[in-house]
Amino acid sequence: MGEEPDKKIIFVVMHEGGSIIYTYPPLREEQYILSPLVSAVFAILEHISETENEMMSVSTKDREMFALKRGEIIYALFVSKDLKQYGGELLASLIEIINQDFPAEIIDGIVKVREDTSSLTSSIERFLKERLEKILARKEKPLPLSDALRMLGIEKATKFYRGLIAKKHLVVYGYNSDLIRRIVRTLLLCCPFSLPVSTSPREIPKDTQIILAINKDQAEQLKDRLIDAVFINFDEPLKEKIKKDYLLECIKQVLKLESDESRVMKLKEDILSLSAIVADIEKIIGREKEVSIEKLRRELQQKHPAEKVAYVLEVLASEKSRIMEKIRTPDKTLEEIFF
Repeated sequence: MGEEPDKKIIFVVMHEGGSIIYTYPPLREEQYILSPLVSAVFAILEHISETENEMMSVSTKDREMFALKRGEIIYALFVSKDLKQYGGELLASLIEIINQDFPAEIIDGIVKVREDTSSLTSSIERFLKERLEKILARKEKPLPLSDALRMLGIEKATKFYRGLIAKKHLVVYGYNSDLIRRIVRTLLLCCPFSLPVSTSPREIPKDTQIILAINKDQAEQLKDRLIDAVFINFDEPLKEKIKKDYLLECIKQVLKLESDESRVMKLKEDILSLSAIVADIEKIIGREKEVSIEKLRRELQQKHPAEKVAYVLEVLASEKSRIMEKIRTPDKTLEEIFF
């Protein structure tokens, strides 16, 4: 069984006679419920000829429906309440996309729907992904860094940044996913490189590090199948205790600064210095099939402070980063190797 499609947005294209031409996401029995609902809306508005080419909206219990009729075709978009203000704009764009690749022929009122609509669905999926990311970014303005660090907790924030440095996927989850997304976007202001933030656990690229800011139920479904990831529960204390840690000390120092601008700048510089070491590690292991930890450390210490090199190697090892797969270590404990 495949995953259930995300129904935050439902787009329906139908003939005025009631025949469904296309739905996004692909729907099964739900389309037989939506078709009479959309038809009834236009019937209730009495003068259908006067409403042609005029955008209409109707509220349901937990949705907003936007609809438009052009000729024989009715276009309807169902969005969640938090997207209400963008519904008309989204529907207009979706109509443009579908009319470039209309999935049916209509001759004398008879509708013949094309069987393969996968390319159209892909186009709509790409558009919605890009547009919704922009909407989220606009809605979710960053918090002051000090607020974000304290709300997440400085130990969990340390774990977050350790995961970034180790090139792990990051899953931050909890009951208030909207607040979590704002906190994540704020923490990323201190990240020296750009990373995508997704709210959909279905969108996990194979070769790109990604951050998921999702609710608790979504995270539970991911735990058994998402490897190479750090999971951070926003609502519970961090299980592991982080005591003597370079990044934790950096965060404590940052919180003592007076302005948010200086806090962001300072923490970004700290993380950049560690990320530069990771970048050099990737270059070194890219030249050889395998490299010993001693040789790697000696080469890194020619450019970077020894204590930062030791810290980065410890982070990669303890976070089980894939970068460590090509680094040969002796049969010792992490403390013996790095401290």
